[in-house]
Amino acid sequence: MIKNGLKREKLLVFLKNSSLFTDKFFSLCLKNKDFNPMQYLIRLLLNNDKIVITNVVGQYQITSSGGKVTVFDAYGEEIKTVEIIDSKTQQKTTEEIKIRYNIEIQRVSAGADPKRARFYSATFDAENLGEKQDYKDLTESYIIFITEHDVFKKGQTIYYVDRFIEWKDKEGKVIGREPFNDGAHIIYVNASLKGKKNLPKERLTELERALHDLHCKDYRDMYCEELREPVKYLKETKEGETFMLDFFEKEIQKAKEEAMKEAEAKIREIEKARKAEEKARKAEEKARKEAEKQAKQAQKAEEKARKEAEKQAKQAQKQGKLEGMLETAKNLLKEGFSIDNVAKFTKLKLADVKALTL
Repeated sequence: MIKNGLKREKLLVFLKNSSLFTDKFFSLCLKNKDFNPMQYLIRLLLNNDKIVITNVVGQYQITSSGGKVTVFDAYGEEIKTVEIIDSKTQQKTTEEIKIRYNIEIQRVSAGADPKRARFYSATFDAENLGEKQDYKDLTESYIIFITEHDVFKKGQTIYYVDRFIEWKDKEGKVIGREPFNDGAHIIYVNASLKGKKNLPKERLTELERALHDLHCKDYRDMYCEELREPVKYLKETKEGETFMLDFFEKEIQKAKEEAMKEAEAKIREIEKARKAEEKARKAEEKARKEAEKQAKQAQKAEEKARKEAEKQAKQAQKQGKLEGMLETAKNLLKEGFSIDNVAKFTKLKLADVKALTL
């Protein structure tokens, strides 16, 4: 059944302690097609009952061009048919566009950092635009953070984040402002219900009742059918239990595969480092041998230069002695000594002595 020791009892403990503020449980509940809880929440947040959400995916993954894997808690699409008028012919045609929604459940405020919202929105756009599509083909997108606490501490239930164009006078004072209309929307929902937690159902708005339900671990405490029934299905029915067991098996297998990939990547890194170290060692050994070779060559060159200097010194010494003997021979010849006797006394060659008389 469940591998790695995960038993049914552990699943039941998980289910008992889970509310819709448990992100993976939330992701699984929002996939319920019969009640479409994601559509229900989005309609409430945008105050639009005409929104129809299809293709709901929990734990939806997008890998950015930089390799970062982003996991979205609950992803859904709205397919709308829009009328397009050709600017030249004025002919009307219809086209289907896809509006993308993501709901993130955040218990810790740090998880709803504005730069995370910015990255999520950019990731949506990057995946939504094909290679040959124009930027104008980008459709609307909604990144929605539902937080357990009031992230901005302004006491509001909903914070809408949109870009605006502003223009100023010479003194820098804003004198005009209008929407940028780039189609990228970020919404923060404060689900803390400060001051309203203990109010009876009748005194809460429908949105407040829905936010109340996000905190409930027991489906019997929930107010909204669209949220209560998916929770009840997973927690109380045999089919829901089977679905959850299957989910956990897949999660364990996925975790094992990811752990294996990480281990393989680590091994590759270690092997790469080992090869780099071996390469560095060989380069060092080569440099050492080259240095030794150059040192030997320098030593040989130095020895050769020393011997050459000694040879030249000896030649100079010999040349000096020869010149001295020749001078002596000249003097002896002047004194009247015979060529033979001069050669004998100076140990010069007879021909060299004869040459002195010419």
